[in-house]
Amino acid sequence: YIQESNNMSSHHDRDYLKLRNDKNVKKMLKKVGDNYPSPEVISLSTQLLKINRKGKEQKRVLMITNKAIYNIKPNKLGSCQRRINLGAVASVTASLKSQEFTINVPTEYDYRYKSTDQSQKNEIISTLCQLFGKLTGLKLNVHKISQSTTVEHTVTKVEAKLITQEDKYKRRQKLTASADMIYQTRKYTEEEIEYAREDYMTDHEEAGSEPKVISINLAPAKK
Repeated sequence: YIQESNNMSSHHDRDYLKLRNDKNVKKMLKKVGDNYPSPEVISLSTQLLKINRKGKEQKRVLMITNKAIYNIKPNKLGSCQRRINLGAVASVTASLKSQEFTINVPTEYDYRYKSTDQSQKNEIISTLCQLFGKLTGLKLNVHKISQSTTVEHTVTKVEAKLITQEDKYKRRQKLTASADMIYQTRKYTEEEIEYAREDYMTDHEEAGSEPKVISINLAPAKK
């Protein structure tokens, strides 16, 4: 069981789960972290909900270091589900009507989260912006949307397999272009996703079969 302070804003130190002193986390960072020229330093740790591609909410630990974002299961602090290089993040999409936000990683795939309250969401986003700026010297775009969910602005792991490298690059260009730009992505039907999954599983063994590639709509939303 992980204890966490109720009022996140009242603390200057954002390592709310005290993971800097956790031996399992130290071991994990030594194994999968970027330790050269210096080891990773934990800037924020907190518990929240990750929303998977089926819309299911899952309890997760979000840990942010000066170099990466870690998605960790609360009962398995010694291993991470995914490590995202901070430099790979293109933007954050945040709902103005709910606690949902999405970390956009167009070269890989996105993560959709739901914070416990507005204070937690603001602190996570501000931490990402600060660390991204220090690491890259650039401003991290935060796209604020009027919808209550960020699902339309989230490309899942399965959907990412349907996007060409060229379109992934274009999407990154769009997301990093302008802080006030709102983008649209085409959502895929379950049939298309299933088709793509089968297509990848068979590895295009059938003679003359072509991989199915679906382009995303990169046009800004019309006002």
